[in-house]
Amino acid sequence: MKTSKILKIFYGGFELENKYSNIALLLLRIYAGITMMSVGLDKTPLPEWMTEQVVSIGFPFPVMFAWLACFSEFAFGAMLALGLFTRISSVFIGITMAVASFGFQKVLPFVDMHIAQHYVWTTLLFMVFGGGKYALDTYVRNKVSKGIKGYLLTGFLVLAGLFAYSMYAEFTSQEQLETEESFVIDSVNVAGTFNDWDPGSNSMLPIGDSIYQFDLQADKNQLINFKFTANGSWDYNLGEIDQEETGFPVIGKAIPDENNNTSNIQAYLPDSGMYRIILNLNNFEYSVDEAN
Repeated sequence: MKTSKILKIFYGGFELENKYSNIALLLLRIYAGITMMSVGLDKTPLPEWMTEQVVSIGFPFPVMFAWLACFSEFAFGAMLALGLFTRISSVFIGITMAVASFGFQKVLPFVDMHIAQHYVWTTLLFMVFGGGKYALDTYVRNKVSKGIKGYLLTGFLVLAGLFAYSMYAEFTSQEQLETEESFVIDSVNVAGTFNDWDPGSNSMLPIGDSIYQFDLQADKNQLINFKFTANGSWDYNLGEIDQEETGFPVIGKAIPDENNNTSNIQAYLPDSGMYRIILNLNNFEYSVDEAN
């Protein structure tokens, strides 16, 4: 393959004539890349719920595809921010976000508002225009014609990025493992809109092997938001990821809030009376139903 074709595939792009247009493209690229990197970092080490989402979509080898999705978000997000391999990075990010948006979230293109869909159309812009004038692609593209330095620079940056990611993943995994080994749950509480989000009140009653129950008196047509906490502290709590149902009764799976990445659990209580919240820590399944 000729050098010109290699340059077009890996480093291709347009340099806009207007200086301010190039600056605007630079700012958008940096913002999109850095935020995408943070999304990938939040999933390091690979959380269980990420694998479960891949399973729900129907992909084979869910652990592998879940890891590849997280890696794509971080590694290609970094390359997008740098303007390195911009078009290729945008393709991988766009595919990952399209699967998340249209495959898992099942949103409608151009209709439903969802952050993953925003990234789909943002990366489409960079697939067409590349990184712009102020991108490493432009620097490498100009230097390659004068020698091998551009290739060496590219290889060094890619290897440095992969090394940084692998070291972060290794140390984070070890830190999480040590935390999990030393963490003991002595009590489980429910914190929510009904107790001013106090993590130490409303203790749940143990009714089985790691199964807890809490009865709540509610008014008619009351919408509650809550999370589960351990040992009366927010240091370890369980929430929801993209809760599908907020009606009644509510059945779902709570997710450990490792990096402030979960939302409140919501439940609509149709009648006044006593309601029962049950949490099974063996599989993190919870339910909200009328207390019989």
